[in-house]
Amino acid sequence: MTAGVELALAVGAVAAAAVVQGGTGAGFGLISAPLLALIDRSFVPGPVLALTVVICGVGAWREREALVVRDLRGAAVASVPGMVVGVWALSALDATPIALVTGVVIGAAVIAAWCGVRIPATPAALSCAGGLSGFLGTLIAAPGPPVSLVYRPPAAPRLRANLSAYFAVTSVVALALLAATGRFGRADAVHAAVLLPAGLAGAAIGGRLGSRLTGRTVGQAVLGVAFASAVVVTAKAVAA
Repeated sequence: MTAGVELALAVGAVAAAAVVQGGTGAGFGLISAPLLALIDRSFVPGPVLALTVVICGVGAWREREALVVRDLRGAAVASVPGMVVGVWALSALDATPIALVTGVVIGAAVIAAWCGVRIPATPAALSCAGGLSGFLGTLIAAPGPPVSLVYRPPAAPRLRANLSAYFAVTSVVALALLAATGRFGRADAVHAAVLLPAGLAGAAIGGRLGSRLTGRTVGQAVLGVAFASAVVVTAKAVAA
């Protein structure tokens, strides 16, 4: 595969992921990270997290009137120790079995949600989801599933605004930890900068589409994205 083909595929993956993120408030890391890892491992986790900061930050600003900081404040705080463990796991553990278990657990949780099982969005549940989200964010650049499965308010703007803000803020912390341990540098920043225009264009398209969606539709879309990500992560782990 030539460098030009790899870049074109990466641009397409980022744009598609940003469309979903802009419309639902989740999905950027879930979609882009597994696809970019298949194209070139150097795209993850650092460049994806850097893109997440900008794209989700733009989404949160666009929906700022619906933002309720207290909704995911506890999850954000709990994500920090999860990130620390994730950074340690990057160097100390084999990522393949971790990815396999993660994919299976997320897939099972989505199926349970589709069957009517719902995890109450209590402070404890959101904190647990935040911790797991932080771990997955630094390990595989896909922090979305845990928090997305627990936090599902009925109003679509509130869902998009708070998830976008959560992913933007926690990705900043994750990037800082990666940089402090030498896992995010100039080359990662260049990769992110090259792909950023495609991400912003996709986010703009997704934002326009999202304004036409109901809360239920957005919630189901988030579940669908989480399940698709679980399938991709599991398949990749099995094939490794």
